[in-house]
Amino acid sequence: MFSLFRKRKKDAGPLSNWQLPLDASYKSILNQDSVQYVNESGSRVLYFSVLTFSGSSLLPDGILKKMAPTVTLDDGGWHLKGAKQGANEILNCVFTFTNKGDEAVMRELFDNIVYVPISS
Repeated sequence: MFSLFRKRKKDAGPLSNWQLPLDASYKSILNQDSVQYVNESGSRVLYFSVLTFSGSSLLPDGILKKMAPTVTLDDGGWHLKGAKQGANEILNCVFTFTNKGDEAVMRELFDNIVYVPISS
């Protein structure tokens, strides 16, 4: 099922160093400090923000790779929350979905996000 997804072209926004495996059915909403993608039915909302730091990271090497995303339920639906690190960036992700059956797809999407720095 995930093979239906294709890689989104890079833009100059805050996600320029991140490869997101989203299909073309997602519409993007660019905010000042984040980007959201919403599917046609509105049943999946993907929120991304990037924290950039300089100098040495205070995080131990690989700590974010060891932390699995969490899934919670509230009145707004299911929320998968996780973070990834690439070089001096931390990508914060919150995926909101209304169908519990979408959890596996959301986890796979999160797992397949890759940090790919743009060459200068």
